Amino acid sequence: MSRMLKSISIAFLLIGVLLISSCTDNDPFIRTLDVNAQSPIVMVLKNQANDFSTEVSAQVVKALDYTKIPYLTIDLGIISREFSIPNSVRSLVITTDRVQELRTEDFEELVEFVARGNSIVLTG
Repeated sequence: MSRMLKSISIAFLLIGVLLISSCTDNDPFIRTLDVNAQSPIVMVLKNQANDFSTEVSAQVVKALDYTKIPYLTIDLGIISREFSIPNSVRSLVITTDRVQELRTEDFEELVEFVARGNSIVLTG
């Protein structure tokens, strides 16, 4: 039961982060998004081989579905191509510890992603 509460808390934390990060001043450097467009705004990185990652990812996806926020889910356990974050993504949710297996170039992309004002949420 405690693990379920933790998963639900993480999902609500994600929603809070998304809501707070969207409440910014009219800064000319911040790109506006058309939420009705189906470009993903959130990218969820998970690993199906890890029970915790699967459970938390399911809760995050449920929250994103409920709020109708477009998202993309990537399973790092089966990824065989180059890791890349689409330009429309503003928040990255990482529910696995397999991130350590990413290449140096992928980590550099994560750093650039955050440097552009985007957010990363680590749950594991």
